[in-house]
Amino acid sequence: MNPFNMKKTEMQIYLTGSCKHRMPYIQHPKCYEKEIGDNPKIGILDIETTWGFNADYGFMLCYVLKEYRKKQIYSNLINKKDIASFKYDERIIKSLVDDLKNFDVVVTYNGSRFDLPYSRTRALKYKYDFPKYGFIKHIDLFYIVKYKFKFRPNSLENVCEFFGIKGKNHVHREIWLKASQGDKKSLNYVYEHCIKDVSDCTEKLYTKIIDYARKSNRSI
Repeated sequence: MNPFNMKKTEMQIYLTGSCKHRMPYIQHPKCYEKEIGDNPKIGILDIETTWGFNADYGFMLCYVLKEYRKKQIYSNLINKKDIASFKYDERIIKSLVDDLKNFDVVVTYNGSRFDLPYSRTRALKYKYDFPKYGFIKHIDLFYIVKYKFKFRPNSLENVCEFFGIKGKNHVHREIWLKASQGDKKSLNYVYEHCIKDVSDCTEKLYTKIIDYARKSNRSI
C-alpha cells in the first residue's frame, strides 16, 4: 500500500478510521488493505548499466518502469552531456527515485541481486531518498522460476523462450562500450533493449507465472 497513490477519501479513512481490532488503520495497515480493499499499482522495472555491473565502478545508462497492463511508461536515458560533465547518472537516478514513488509493487527479474541494489547504491551516492524498507513491495520473478519451476539455466531469455514469449534481444559489447561513452545511437539501442525486456518479456512472464507463487510481502 502506497499512501502517495491514495485518493483524498481513502487517505481520510486511513488516517482517521479504525479496524476490527479497534486500532487506527495507520497502525494496522494490513487491516486497511483487507477491510477497505487495496488495488496495488504494479510497475515492471528493468535497468541497464555500464559493463561490469557494479555500482561503485559504473553508472546507470537507463531505466524503464512500466505500469502493469497499462501503456504508461516511466523512463529516462543518460546522454553525452551527463557523461562529459562528470555527473554521469545523477539526473536519471533522481528521476527513478521519484518514479518509484508512484507504485505499490515493483516487479523485476533478478532485481533482488542487481536492479534494486544497484539503484539504491547510486541513489545514496547522490544523497537521494531511495524508498525505505517496507514502503514498496517487491516481486522477483527469478525466485518464482527457481523454486516453482525447473529450468537450466534460469535466465530470462531461456524461460521466456520455453514459454513462447518472444522479444528478448542482445546487446553486443561494442554497443555497451560506445553507450558508456555517450554515443547517441548506441544509447538508443540499449534503451530499446530495456523497453523490450520490460514490455515483451518480464511483464508477459509475470502474467503467466504469478498465480503459482504466494503473495509477496517482501520489500524493495
